[in-house]
Amino acid sequence: MPDPRLSEEMATQVLDCLTGRQRFSGLIDLSHLTPFQRKVLQKVRTIPVGKVRSYRWVAKAIGTEGAVRAVGTTLARNPVPLLIPCHRVIRSDGHLGEYSAGGPSVKARLLAFEGVDLEDLIRPRSYRKIATVRRRKGGADWPVSVA
Repeated sequence: MPDPRLSEEMATQVLDCLTGRQRFSGLIDLSHLTPFQRKVLQKVRTIPVGKVRSYRWVAKAIGTEGAVRAVGTTLARNPVPLLIPCHRVIRSDGHLGEYSAGGPSVKARLLAFEGVDLEDLIRPRSYRKIATVRRRKGGADWPVSVA
């Protein structure tokens, strides 16, 4: 039978990790994972409490910019989702995406608990003004995005 003190200690460490009081200090055995998977999970551990990053950001940060889907697959198989906070990784369009420890609704609750403004995530980051320019003499006006 497990020692109840260990369970209580683990619960305290997980809560400290989620609230940002302290990063989880226990050992997390990732030796059964590939080097790529370990890189992904180690990078995700660096995302601060209350912040989110995109799958694309993680892929770029570990030097594999084209491996966005592989990052998502790795996070879907995260062996310890509360200790390696994959809930802080979202889609580039601001939508939450899936979460292996209970789906998007659990991901939303964890992010809200950490103080993330969920409404702000899906707002467009910038609005592009549409201008028209004449492409050629006597030609039609074409809409062109202006940054």
